[in-house]
This record gives sequence, C-alpha cells and structure tokens, in this order.
Amino acid sequence: MAGKFWSRTDGSMTVEAAIVMPIVISLLLLFMSFAQSLAAQLAMRHAAAETVKEVAAHAYVLTFIRDSALLNRITEMTDSLPAPLRELVHAQGEQWTEEAWKAALLPLLRSHMERTSLNPSQVSIRSVAVPDWQGSGSRMFGIQVVYTHRLHVPFFSRDVELNVQAYERIWTGEGG
Repeated sequence: MAGKFWSRTDGSMTVEAAIVMPIVISLLLLFMSFAQSLAAQLAMRHAAAETVKEVAAHAYVLTFIRDSALLNRITEMTDSLPAPLRELVHAQGEQWTEEAWKAALLPLLRSHMERTSLNPSQVSIRSVAVPDWQGSGSRMFGIQVVYTHRLHVPFFSRDVELNVQAYERIWTGEGG
C-alpha cells in the first residue's frame, strides 16, 4: 500500500503551480516597480529641464549685477583681507550663494512637478551650477536634483534616490 501511495501523480500540476506562481507574480511586480521608477525618472528630468529653461530665459537681468556698486564694494573689501582669510570669505560666500540659489529654485522646481504624479515634498536640489556673471567664464546654468522614490518589490521595500541633471546655456547679451 505504501508503494501505491508514492506512485500516484494526481495533483502534481497543482503543486508545481503553487511553487511557480508566487515567483512569477513577484517578477511581474518587480518589473512594474521598475516601470514606475522609470516614469518617475522621466518626470523628474522634464521638471528639472523646464526649471532650468525658465531661469535661463530670464537670466539676462542678472547680468546687470556685475556692474553693481555694491558688488564692486564687496570685492574691494575682500581683496584687502589677508590671503587665508580672503579664501575663507570667498568659500563661505560661494556656499551662501549656492544655498540662496537652492532656496530660490526649489519652489520653481516643485511648481513644475505639480503637473506630474510625483510628490513635490520628496525632491531636493543637490547642487546648482551658476554661470560666471563677469563675462569670461562658462555660460551654462544647471541644477542637480534628487528625488526619493519608494521601490516596492516583493519581500522588501526601500527608498531609492533618483538623480537628474539639467543644464542650459544662458544669454547674457555679449557676443551671442
């Protein structure tokens, strides 16, 4: 009787399906999660590009800063400092300038994200590339944006940072 029990094949298809089906469903959910990540990446790229385009289109007004008497006075004051202190003041000024750019650009970036399915509170600006307003350096303006996306994969879930960069050449009115 024991030999007859082991030789039966009734229900073997059910057992195989019970083993394989969770794996197939897990892979399907994994691919769907990757598709959502790709859609989030494309939406972030579009929002960052639109933000940079908008700033570059209106940046001509900022070129008048270089002729400002206040800017000239600040430059004179920092040039009169000893070399180590001057380098420290320049580095701190660049850091404050970048933080001010980040604070100014974040609401603009979030307004472009409202047209997408992304959550605007999960975005941050990692860095800002500001052109040289004195006319001799780079004319490229850009931002690097980080979006925290929840990756839902069967058996675990984790946050993934999606990084996007966008650059645009600005027009300063000099030589094209």
